[in-house]
Amino acid sequence: MALPESIPDKEVLNGLDDIYNLRFDVAESKFRQLQKSNPNDLKGYFYESLLLFYKALPSRDENIFNRYIELSDNVIEKAEDILDKNENDYDALYYKGLSHSYRSLLMLSLNKSLLEAASNGNDGYRILSSLIEEHPDYYDAYMGLGLYKIAIGFVPEKFQWLLSLIGFEGNIKRRNGSP
Repeated sequence: MALPESIPDKEVLNGLDDIYNLRFDVAESKFRQLQKSNPNDLKGYFYESLLLFYKALPSRDENIFNRYIELSDNVIEKAEDILDKNENDYDALYYKGLSHSYRSLLMLSLNKSLLEAASNGNDGYRILSSLIEEHPDYYDAYMGLGLYKIAIGFVPEKFQWLLSLIGFEGNIKRRNGSP
């Protein structure tokens, strides 16, 4: 028997459905309402930032990128506040790690600072790896590790050696070299 979904989880799924159907304003409204009704739950904050990730990636709009960075900073700060009170809050670890992972992917995709992107990617990977080590059935965290591998694949080939030197590896191509 499946456990019933919580109201915030249902709202997140509804908001994601709106994002996937390009109803960004409706999704944003749902995520902001979720923040108002559940101010201590990171979901509303994280998914509002994710909405801007999806807007910034294809548009390459600097204002949207900067707003995404602000919102993801907010998610990371809120997660840190929660973790200061309970270092074993798995959801806070997840949203903090995932926020760093998405930041890295967007920075690399939009040709922003390679070092800042690498730092975010490293933070996200370290946090999510630790989460999986402590709680291997937190399956959503595995997606964040995949984002890290994809992000590294966006680094221009001429800088791959530098990333390898500091311990980063990944590729968006299959092992046989085909896309």
